[in-house]
Amino acid sequence: MNKMKKLVSLLLCVLLLCAVLPVFAEEEADEIIYASDFAAGKDGWEGRSMGGVKLRNKEDGSLYVTGRMGDWSGPAYPITLPAGTLYWISAEAMANQGASVDFVLTVVYTKDGAEQSERIAQASGNNGAWVTLCGSWKSDDVQDVRICLETSDASTANFYIRNVVVQLNDPRDVTEVTWEGELPVLKDVYAGHFDVGTCFSGYDAKNPARCALV
Repeated sequence: MNKMKKLVSLLLCVLLLCAVLPVFAEEEADEIIYASDFAAGKDGWEGRSMGGVKLRNKEDGSLYVTGRMGDWSGPAYPITLPAGTLYWISAEAMANQGASVDFVLTVVYTKDGAEQSERIAQASGNNGAWVTLCGSWKSDDVQDVRICLETSDASTANFYIRNVVVQLNDPRDVTEVTWEGELPVLKDVYAGHFDVGTCFSGYDAKNPARCALV
C-alpha cells in the first residue's frame, strides 16, 4: 500500500507539472509585442523618405533597403504602443555598401501636431556583418508612432534589417548558468527511495488500461 501511495503521489506531481508549463510558456510569449517576419513580404514596413526608398524581402528572412535619399530615410514600421509603458526594441542590421555603417534605431512620433524622434540605440557594423541594436523607449500620449532604422554621418548606404522585436523585458537580461563538474546520475541519487521504478508518461496517465497495470 505504501508503494502505491508513493507512485500515486509521483504521478500527481507529473500531471501538475504538465499543467503548469503551458502557463509559463504563455506568459513568456505575452512579453513579445511584435516580432518581424519578412519571409513572405514587407510585414507592414514602409519607406520613410520623399519617395525614393525601396524595400524588398529576401529569402533569408531579411528586408533589403535601397534608394535612400539621406541618413534619416529608411525603413519604418507603424505601431500602436499604449502610453505609460516601457518597451524594449531591438533589431539587426547589416551594411551592403562602404567599409562600415553607423546604424541608428529611432522611434518617430507626432506630438502636439509636430513630428519628433528619439534615438534609442546606435551601433557600427562592417560591410557584410550583422550588428545588433537594442534600446528602451517609454511611450507617451503621442500619435503615429513608428520604429525606424537610420544611419548617421549623411550616409545613404543600402543595408539589410531583420529580427526586429518589441517586448516588455530587456532581452539582454539573460543570466548564463554554468556548471562545473559532472552531473549526478538520477538513478544513483534516488537509489533506495523507491523499490520499484517505471517510466510513466502523461499519455499513460490518461489511459485506464495502462493505469490498471501499475
